[in-house]
Amino acid sequence: MAHHILKQFVKHYEKIVYCEKHAIIRENDRNYQVNDTITLQEGQDGLNGYEYTGNQISARITDIDDFGCQHGYVCLSLSDVGLLVVDNTPENKS
Repeated sequence: MAHHILKQFVKHYEKIVYCEKHAIIRENDRNYQVNDTITLQEGQDGLNGYEYTGNQISARITDIDDFGCQHGYVCLSLSDVGLLVVDNTPENKS
């Protein structure tokens, strides 16, 4: 089981927090696995690149599917959104 720290734009982050969105499409550059945990760090494009808002939320990956996705991308189904306490190690950040 691995933990991944990911950037998430504000408009998508809010839908995940309010349980309006239960999956995200991501490039499969981290070998995601079922039961891995993720921390989504909210932010937006700014004058100096990606600017974090300071909000973050964690979740567990419950399913991974590439059907209908562009080559190299996967759909990550999420559960336990906001219910996990995880160690956010900086070396996993992207």
